Amino acid sequence: MRVTACRNRGAFAALCLALGLMACGRAGPDADAPAPVAGLRDPSAPVGAQVDADQGRLIGRWVVVEGAGVPPGAPVEFAPGRMRIAGQAYDLVETGPGRFAVGGRPLWVHWLDADTRTVALGDPGGGWAFVLDRTGQPGERLVAAEEILDWYGYDLAALRGVGAATAASSIESAARTSAAAGAASTASRASANRR
Repeated sequence: MRVTACRNRGAFAALCLALGLMACGRAGPDADAPAPVAGLRDPSAPVGAQVDADQGRLIGRWVVVEGAGVPPGAPVEFAPGRMRIAGQAYDLVETGPGRFAVGGRPLWVHWLDADTRTVALGDPGGGWAFVLDRTGQPGERLVAAEEILDWYGYDLAALRGVGAATAASSIESAARTSAAAGAASTASRASANRR
């Protein structure tokens, strides 16, 4: 009877340990991060991080000015060890100078202006990128941020929101214009035939 009780305790301890370890794990490296955007960055382009951009310079509130994988206009807040995007909190881990992991996904500071007002961030693997500004009105700094992201091979049209939704609305608009032009042409021919 004593041997059975010891075995049961050992099995119980092993089960508790296994369940505890499973509870600490994540569903995968991207489980907490925003969904990646396919084809956002040309992998043959050079890429780098700004080495003086540490977590301390990012702390505070920001607004997404342009973004792919992050909605423009969304509030972003950095705090020690945390990043909040549109109300959703993620773990923020500094992995190197100007390099972070957010929810398990890489996020590099590609450019941060000297006064820490505007920042261009991106995943060197091309999963997401965005431009943040403290006020949401970066002015000429937006041009600088876009130039850096363009140099690093990011698709600026995707950052500006010129993607599938915009293309679909352009196609719908073109179809409406074409239909209107066709109707006008038919009306014009009918009028000419009555004369």
